[in-house]
Amino acid sequence: MFRIADPTDSSAIKGLLAKQCVSVDGMDWEHTAPFWVVFDKQGETVGCAQILMAKPMGRVDFLCVKEEMSGSARSRVVKRISDEAVKLFRNKGVHNVSWFVPHNNRAVKKAVKRRGASAFSSGSVYVSKI
Repeated sequence: MFRIADPTDSSAIKGLLAKQCVSVDGMDWEHTAPFWVVFDKQGETVGCAQILMAKPMGRVDFLCVKEEMSGSARSRVVKRISDEAVKLFRNKGVHNVSWFVPHNNRAVKKAVKRRGASAFSSGSVYVSKI
C-alpha cells in the first residue's frame, strides 16, 4: 500500500536508506512526515522516497526498496512509488520531475528510465516531463 509517511515511519525510512549505502547518521529522523512516501507490504515498510514539491520541477529523492525482495517484487514497488509520486506532482500542477537515485542502485535507475526519464549530468539525476 502506497501512502504519505507519518511520524511513526521515521525508523523504517532510516533503515531502508542505511541499507542502500546512504549515510543517515547524525540527522534528525523524527520529522519525515509529510515529506516522504512509503510503500507497505503485509504490514512492513518495503519502499520509500522523499518528495520535494516545487515548480516548475518537483523532485523525488532517495527512492529505496528493500534489497531482500525478489527482482520482480522490487520492480513492482518502484513502479508503484514512481507512478504515485507522479500523480502527487500532477495534482499540484508540476509538469517536470527530477529523480535522484543513489549511484549504486541500478534497479531503480532502470525503472526510472522506463518511465521516460533520461540521465542529467552526473548519471544519478534523471529528469522527465510528466
